[in-house]
Amino acid sequence: MMRRLWSRVGLIPRFGIVIVLALIAMHLLKDEVMVRFVPPPQIGLYTRDWLAERTLEAVRIAQATEPQRRAEVLKALNSEWIAFTPLAGPAAVDANPPAPLASLRTLLENKLGDTVRQVSVFATPLEDPSQAISGASVMIKSLPLLADVVRDDFNEEAMIIGRMEIALELPDGTWMAVIEPGRELANMRRLRNLGVLMIGLGLIAALSVLGAGMIIRPLQHLAAAADRLGRERELTPVRKPEVPELDAIADSFNEMQRRLKRFVDDRTHMLAAISHDLRTPLTRLRLFAEFVKDRQQRAQVLNDIEEMEQMLRESLAFASDEARHEAHSRVDVAALLISLCDTVADAGGQVWYEGPNHAELPCQPVAIRRAFSNLIDNACKYGEQARVRLTEHADAIEVTIADRGPGIPSEQVELAFAPFRRLEGSRNRESGGVGLGLSIARDVVHGHGGSITLEANQPTGLVARVRLPKPR
Repeated sequence: MMRRLWSRVGLIPRFGIVIVLALIAMHLLKDEVMVRFVPPPQIGLYTRDWLAERTLEAVRIAQATEPQRRAEVLKALNSEWIAFTPLAGPAAVDANPPAPLASLRTLLENKLGDTVRQVSVFATPLEDPSQAISGASVMIKSLPLLADVVRDDFNEEAMIIGRMEIALELPDGTWMAVIEPGRELANMRRLRNLGVLMIGLGLIAALSVLGAGMIIRPLQHLAAAADRLGRERELTPVRKPEVPELDAIADSFNEMQRRLKRFVDDRTHMLAAISHDLRTPLTRLRLFAEFVKDRQQRAQVLNDIEEMEQMLRESLAFASDEARHEAHSRVDVAALLISLCDTVADAGGQVWYEGPNHAELPCQPVAIRRAFSNLIDNACKYGEQARVRLTEHADAIEVTIADRGPGIPSEQVELAFAPFRRLEGSRNRESGGVGLGLSIARDVVHGHGGSITLEANQPTGLVARVRLPKPR
């Protein structure tokens, strides 16, 4: 039920839901989850008079205690708001503190009098108390508080500070400090703040990937279906995506496949039917030609009939559905080329093979064999010899077939692939053929998602370059 409802939600609401979920998750992470592991820093409200009185009390007790027991005694004075501790060495003294700190130091000096030699006050202004590491304090002159501590965060009336330390030099030359408690969690809070940042970035990245996947996955299915359609020429319906905005794209693609298939099948069947139907009258013409008394005329008629029958055979092969419906299987293209070269060489042709002994590729075996056979035969017929070279790349197999013939002008290369076109100015008229060899080869190569080009060979001749991609 939920899946059906989700499939009706469009892209814009989906992205809105993802963003809202990200904000809720960040809020819960920061204010609920992390607080359970690391408590937030306490925020103390101090008056200067109270601080001075507590400090004076601690100084008097410290002076009346032996230095060896001073740390233990001062620890007993600690509370959840203030802590006292002896220092191992002298503290640094700020000669020109800000005005609010100078005012606080003057107050302490007046209150403590001769019980201390010197007083040093350190404080760090704080804009956001929730991000404090060691704690936060609001220091005011006296109650009632009339200052706006949110707006006036560091002035004479009120100070919002994130770290406070008062260093006092006692008459005997030792030092003690007045600090805020809770600093033992400072490192944990630093890790907390860093953890919130890193987890938040990871959460946003994960939700971004999820949102992008809503668009990318249907498009990947569409690209895979288009790739299969280009290779196998069979209907590869795209399943209906779970995003309403992409439904129209999937439906249009599936309808386009059906129209293309119907268009190609109709033209192919029509050509096959015409070629097949012409065989019967040609057979009758061959019988009638036998009754021609003139031997030379009879030979000419029979030769014309033979040429027409060859054209029909080539046309039927070109339009045959057998190759288009042939199943794909793994073929050793190198072994196939070696076999074709051996066959041509046994028939007296000059052909050589260069390349590895094995190179497998999923393809239609009969169709690929016919394509390479046509290219090698053309090279031997019109170019005297054929030099076949196979190169295997990471993403494709490349085959070049070079000859030493007169070649084809660059402006006529595209015409060479046209069905029933023979470039008589560059090829031998007596070599036979009806101009379908290159058309069939390109049709097969394109059906496998590959490419075929004709290039000039140096110093003379033609190079047919076939590139067949490996399936992704």
